[in-house]
Amino acid sequence: MAEFAQYVNAFAAALAGCNGRDPFSSARTVAALLQTGSREVRAAVEQKLIAQPRWNPIHDQYRQIANSQFANWHALFQYHALCMSNLVQNKHSDAYEASRAALGQFSTIFSDAPDNARWIVPIHHVVVHNMVAMATQADHTLRQNGNAAPGKLSAAATYLQSSIFSETLRKGGGQKRYAALEVANTLFRVTFRLKNLRLADSIMKGVSHNLSPESVTPFSNFPMSQQVTYKFFEGRIAIFNELYSVAAEALTYACNHCYKDALQQKTQILQFLIPVQMLLGKLPSAAIRQKHNMHMYDTIIQAVRAGDVKTFQQEMDSNMHTFCVQGTFFLLEKLKLTVLRRLLMRCCILHLESCPPGTPNPHHFPLDNFAHALQWQGQMDSDFEGSTLTVANLIHLKYVKGYISQAHRKLVLYRKADKIIEMAFPPLDTVDVSKIGV
Repeated sequence: MAEFAQYVNAFAAALAGCNGRDPFSSARTVAALLQTGSREVRAAVEQKLIAQPRWNPIHDQYRQIANSQFANWHALFQYHALCMSNLVQNKHSDAYEASRAALGQFSTIFSDAPDNARWIVPIHHVVVHNMVAMATQADHTLRQNGNAAPGKLSAAATYLQSSIFSETLRKGGGQKRYAALEVANTLFRVTFRLKNLRLADSIMKGVSHNLSPESVTPFSNFPMSQQVTYKFFEGRIAIFNELYSVAAEALTYACNHCYKDALQQKTQILQFLIPVQMLLGKLPSAAIRQKHNMHMYDTIIQAVRAGDVKTFQQEMDSNMHTFCVQGTFFLLEKLKLTVLRRLLMRCCILHLESCPPGTPNPHHFPLDNFAHALQWQGQMDSDFEGSTLTVANLIHLKYVKGYISQAHRKLVLYRKADKIIEMAFPPLDTVDVSKIGV
């Protein structure tokens, strides 16, 4: 497709096919011809600019489209051609503005299309992705030119959320509502890239309310790839909001339903799921870590299991950059209290084992023992007062059940009959870990 005229003809022919026997196949062709990353389309536009250096696509009339039953697509094509022309000439801000105008034209087309026109959904995805890609490229170029806060991607996110996303969820939208989840996922990607999650809650409310199991387009009917992506972001947002049980549920769904050969995507999910599960007291097996090459957690898991505060802190310090880059550092840092709790539990078990039969009040644990254990673990500033504060924090967060007797310098563990350890150290999945400070 070296000639731009051939490109126009191919687009018009594919568009006409959307009203034929196989509209979905034709729509996929239209979507491919609208992709800003298409090498063939780029080559056709480059040839057109060589032949006509002053060419402005907005001034051209493409009769194959304008005189067809899809005449309302003519302006969309003009703006898309303008976007490609600007992109070829490295005018990235202008390319973004043209892509946004193209999306605006398509939004009208989408709104006017019949409610059962599901074939239009893949085209919707491409036009949305085009605008986000152009905004990203424009911001990159502006930063290179010294603009510290370019704002094109932020503006694109606002436009998607306020206009495009709400349009896909319109009541009575019928089959066209199958465009909604991909827009939501695109918005999630943008908000995380911008490190601004203020839009996330409204996006999730829109999905849960409009794509509920009772709706005509339930969440479970969407392509599994979109469901997995959505659940991944839902889990990450729940982590941000410190809703760890919700995060574990969403990330587990994403992991279990991720395509078996999509190893990179599954690894990305597990990077967040494993720390969340550890916070909730579930340590992943060695087989899972081996299968998905998640060895960066091996030493931390060993430290959590053993109550090894020194090793845990050393591992966190040496891998701080890696964990910060993948976005899990502060999540993993919350595990320190789990490690401290495990160390205290082991100290209490040793105390109970050392008590001869018939010892009165074996559930009274000397806090000096815990202070010595902490110092042995490299916590040199943990004297009696420091260790007492640590235990008090564990009790406050309900990691441990009991109370501190300052007069006797002891931790009085909660007991029920002869059950001491089981009662004093409840399962971590019953603890509100959202209250843990870093």
